[in-house]
Amino acid sequence: KSLGLTSITIPDSVTSIGKYAFDGCYFISVTIDSSYAYRNAGGSSNTCGYLLRNPDTVYVKANLVEDTSLTASSYLTSNFTRSQSANENGHYVYTRN
Repeated sequence: KSLGLTSITIPDSVTSIGKYAFDGCYFISVTIDSSYAYRNAGGSSNTCGYLLRNPDTVYVKANLVEDTSLTASSYLTSNFTRSQSANENGHYVYTRN
């Protein structure tokens, strides 16, 4: 495991992420503002799947969490506990179970 990059924020301007972009990263904290990253975060490790593999805390922009059909939603609800309301920055906070 690599500890070089432990925290990342994916801004809403991100519309794609290359294959294996985060392979070897051991994120402690992930902030997702991008709908692209959120749709793909719990999916294939070829793209964003590495984002949610290890972090203890995930921050997701509140407007992204409504679509429960997405892979990221399923992964987060299975492995993390979500805060009851969005924080002052407009993110729901997910803490690993």
